[in-house]
Amino acid sequence: MYRFHIRVLFALVVLYRTALSTCVDDMDNVITVEDIGGENAVIKVRDIQLLTYDLEKKPHCNRGAPSVKFPGYLKARSGKLEISRPLKEEDGRLIVELSLEQDSFFVGQVCKKGVSTNSYVSDDTCSFDLCERMGENYCDLLRKSGDITLKDLPESFKDFIFLDNPSTELIAGDWKVSVYLKQRGKVVGAIRVGKRGQWTNVATAQSRDEL
Repeated sequence: MYRFHIRVLFALVVLYRTALSTCVDDMDNVITVEDIGGENAVIKVRDIQLLTYDLEKKPHCNRGAPSVKFPGYLKARSGKLEISRPLKEEDGRLIVELSLEQDSFFVGQVCKKGVSTNSYVSDDTCSFDLCERMGENYCDLLRKSGDITLKDLPESFKDFIFLDNPSTELIAGDWKVSVYLKQRGKVVGAIRVGKRGQWTNVATAQSRDEL
């Protein structure tokens, strides 16, 4: 009987590890992006999902969950933006403010709503001009009201989106990421990467992949 229990336990462990090792494209490598801007936000996010891939464009996971690989690729799976009014250039710059937290005792919170909380990270990393960083083609989409779907995106965002080598290996790990878009100090839209309370894995070239 003891040996039988051991065999059953071993089989369950194997099944569990097998389930964690899978990375089925369009199923296991899906990151959900949620709207956290509130009802009064100018930009509302609907059903945005991203797919994660490695440098060979193979689906990339960590412990059976999506993992963002650097270098690697992202791909938009679904979603749209609803813009209730144009975000005109004359109304002020569009400023991105990040909240970043790593699931690590040594790193922890890095940015809090655009302000660095880590001595090794500059405020410029946590807050920046959207149009300068992303390009005017992207910002032009936000300067008119209506819906933005995948077909409306610039060509560089319609297929595989390349993620270059990071400036530091310290980004490897599990993260919580929130992005706030402001104009004249007011939040016009905000998103969270992953569901509430969920960590999103980030891997680098030096990371040990755990499929």
